[in-house]
Amino acid sequence: MDTFQKLLRKQTESITQLEKMIRCLQKDISFEEWRNFEDNKDQKRDKEMYKYFASLGGKSLKEFMSSMLSQTFVPNLAKELTWTGQRNNSSKDVTRALKDSKIVQIYRVAIKRNRKFEGATIDEIKKWISAGLKTTKEKIRTSNKEKDKVIVIRNPEMDIVIDET
Repeated sequence: MDTFQKLLRKQTESITQLEKMIRCLQKDISFEEWRNFEDNKDQKRDKEMYKYFASLGGKSLKEFMSSMLSQTFVPNLAKELTWTGQRNNSSKDVTRALKDSKIVQIYRVAIKRNRKFEGATIDEIKKWISAGLKTTKEKIRTSNKEKDKVIVIRNPEMDIVIDET
C-alpha cells in the first residue's frame, strides 16, 4: 500500500468511504463518483492530501504537477474534464470544469507549501493541468488506435500490421 492510500485510510472512518476514495483517485471511475469525492467536506482528509502532495518531488513545477496529476486523474476520468468545462469540438460531449474543483484547491495549497514552487500562479497551474489532461487524452486515442490493429504475421525482423478500420 503506498503512502497516499495509507493517508486516505488513516483519515477515513468508514471502509466504504475509503474504498470509494481510493477508487475515485486510482481506478476507472464515473464522473458521479468523482463528484462525490469533490462534495465530501472532510477537511482533515483534505489537509492530509495537500501535505502528501506537497511532499512529492520534482525539479520543476511541471514535474511536480505531473506527480500530483498522475495520482489523481485516470484516463477514464480525464476524458470528461477540462479547465473550463467546455464543449469538445470533435464531439458533442460536454466536459466538466476543474478550475473551481476541490482537487485543484488542494493542488494550490500543496504548491504553496512546497518552497520551490510557492510563487506559482494560477495560470501556471492551469497550464500544467491542461497539458496533463491533454497528454492523457492523447494516450487514450493512441491506445485505442493500437487496439484496432491486428498483427497478422510475426517475423523477428518485421511485423506486418493490417489496420482493421
